Amino acid sequence: MKHRRLAKLTLLSLSAALALSAQARIGETKNDIQARMLTKTGGAYAYPSKEERFREAMELPYKYAFLIMPGDVKQCFFFKRPDAQTTTAADTVQQHELYGWEVNMSLQSDKSVLEFYRRHGDPMTIEEAVELFNLQKKPDARWKRSEFVDSVKSWEVSIKDGKPSVKAKSSAELGAVLPTAQSRFIYIDVPDDVRASTDFPQSLQAQIIAYEQRNAYAKYRQYLEKQNAIKAQKTTRQQKKTNAPVANAGTRKIIPADGYTHRYVETEFFSPDNALLSRVGYYVDDIFLCDRPITSPTKEVRLTMKIPNQPGTAFGYSFETSDGEVRAKLYKNAVLFFDAKFDSRLREYMESLYKKQCERRAEEAKESVTKF
Repeated sequence: MKHRRLAKLTLLSLSAALALSAQARIGETKNDIQARMLTKTGGAYAYPSKEERFREAMELPYKYAFLIMPGDVKQCFFFKRPDAQTTTAADTVQQHELYGWEVNMSLQSDKSVLEFYRRHGDPMTIEEAVELFNLQKKPDARWKRSEFVDSVKSWEVSIKDGKPSVKAKSSAELGAVLPTAQSRFIYIDVPDDVRASTDFPQSLQAQIIAYEQRNAYAKYRQYLEKQNAIKAQKTTRQQKKTNAPVANAGTRKIIPADGYTHRYVETEFFSPDNALLSRVGYYVDDIFLCDRPITSPTKEVRLTMKIPNQPGTAFGYSFETSDGEVRAKLYKNAVLFFDAKFDSRLREYMESLYKKQCERRAEEAKESVTKF
C-alpha cells in the first residue's frame, strides 16, 4: 500500500511538472519568468545597464514598436547559453562572437505579452524552432498558418476579343482611377501617457528618441555643409566669369520629370475548355502614389513604421494558435511571439495615428495646391 501511495504521488508530481512546462510563456508573470530564467544553475544573464538594454533594443527588427507601446509595458533583455551551464557577464563581452540566445520580453502589468528569441553562433535548428513553438501554446491548442496573403497590389485580367483588359483592384476610394499604393505608413508618435510619465526621461523610448535626434542633427549639418559648398562653388564661378560667350549661360541645374508610368507584365492563362495555356504580356500603371514618407532637410525627427497589410496586427504574423491567443513571426535565426490582444491594441493605436495624419495631410494638400 505504501509503495502504491508513493508511486501515485510520484505520478502526480510528474504530471504537475509536465503541465507546468507545457504552459504558454506568453501570459506568464514577471515573478515566474525570473524564477525560471534567473536561476543560479543554468540560468540566463539579464543585461543590467541602460546602455546595454538600449543596444539590445536597437538590434531588434521591431525596435520602433517600443515607441508606440503603452506606458505600462516594460522591457527585459537576456542572454542564455545554448547548454545547461549558467550564463555570466563574461559570455556577453564579445558581442560580435556571441554563442547562444538573446531574448527580449515585453511585460504589460507584469505579464509577458511579447517574446523574441534570437540564435547566435550556430543557426537555429528545426528542432529548436519546434521546441520554442511548443513552449508558447497551451496543451489543448495547436499551431496553424495564417491564411492571409500579403499582396501589395493586385489586378483583374480578362480577355476580350483576344486582348487582355487590366483593372486594378483596390479598396481605396480613388483606387479604380489612380494607382494608389496599398502599403501604408505612419509617423511614429509616442503615446501621451508615456510622455507624461515622470520616469520618461530615463526610459528606453527616450533613449531611442535621443539617438534618432542626434542622427537628425548630423544629417542636417551634412545638408547645410553641402548647401554651403554649392554656394561657394557658385561664388567662385561668378568671380571667374569672363566676357566670352558661354553655352547655356545662366541655366540652373535641370531636373527632368520621369516619364515612365507603365510596367510590363507577363501572365499565364489557362483555359479549361480547350486545355490551352497562353502567356500574355501587357502594361499596367507603375506609379504608386503615397507609397513613401515625405522627407525634408530639417532637424525634426520623423520616424516611420509600416502598417501591415494584414488586418488587426501591428507586427504581421504567419502563425497563430488555434485558440487565437498567441501569434508568431519568423526572422533569420529568430522567432517572435506575441499576445494577440496586445497586438490588436497596438494596431488600433497605429490606425488612430494614420487617421489623424491623413486629416493633417488633407489640410496641407489644400494649401499646397490652393493657387493652381
